[in-house]
Amino acid sequence: MNAGNQHDHRSEQIRKLFHSYGSLMYQIAFSILKQAQNAEDAVQETLLKMIEKADKLPFDNPDAMRAYIFVMTRNTALDLRRRMQHQISADMNAEENQITLLPAESDAAVYEAHELADMIRKLPQNEQQLLWMRFWERLTYKEIAAQLRISEEAANSRVRRTLAHLKKIYEGDTDAEQ
Repeated sequence: MNAGNQHDHRSEQIRKLFHSYGSLMYQIAFSILKQAQNAEDAVQETLLKMIEKADKLPFDNPDAMRAYIFVMTRNTALDLRRRMQHQISADMNAEENQITLLPAESDAAVYEAHELADMIRKLPQNEQQLLWMRFWERLTYKEIAAQLRISEEAANSRVRRTLAHLKKIYEGDTDAEQ
């Protein structure tokens, strides 16, 4: 089989794998990322990696292939989640840098803004994400609920609990910190 035909053959095998395992891949990614669009991105990224490594995949061994797909999808989703968390942190740093650049702000206001950013960093990542969505992205509880696939009431409760957690950190409760 020449190189062109072999590539076409591997691409066809990956297409068949997606039809057979696409749902499983999505479930794995969604269980980690908790958002439909992000899970779809992880599946797509996994498929691209599989195409790149097609010549090394165990197509002739269904059990090994299923295990490979599981591990590869899980690792891709975890990598995507880490990149997203890093992006939230980078966005927070950018916002904090913008605070310093505001000419009309007093030194005390700038100091307080930096203190607040430090306190927010002490929260777990999921709570930081909630505050980011609610106050920086200005999402409604309904929009947050849709992204997290929870009820609007649950989104409201989580934001309230996160604010209560942040308040404990503000008040100096060292048990409230991670």
